[in-house]
Amino acid sequence: MEKVSIIIPTFNEAERLPACLDSIYSLDYPKESLEVIVVDNGSSDNTCLIAGRYPVTLLENRSKNVSGLRNLGAKKSEGQILAFVDADCVVDCDWLKAAALYFH
Repeated sequence: MEKVSIIIPTFNEAERLPACLDSIYSLDYPKESLEVIVVDNGSSDNTCLIAGRYPVTLLENRSKNVSGLRNLGAKKSEGQILAFVDADCVVDCDWLKAAALYFH
């Protein structure tokens, strides 16, 4: 399976990020083929602390808008496939498995 990098831009998402990350780590997709990158824009709440409780790559950059955060995550990613998810999203467990049909 192709490695998928899921990139999540954040700013003060402490309340919503756990549900997002829990759903991502519940995906029916091989964990060894999954990379999760949280890119934070200088949150003043516990967003980074919460992200650190999960096996994510955490990047921080206060100078970028949401597009810049996504681009930074993409630049640092190792996956062949990039998926962008907002921190207030909860994905279905078969989301990547269904999407994998269209990767080629």
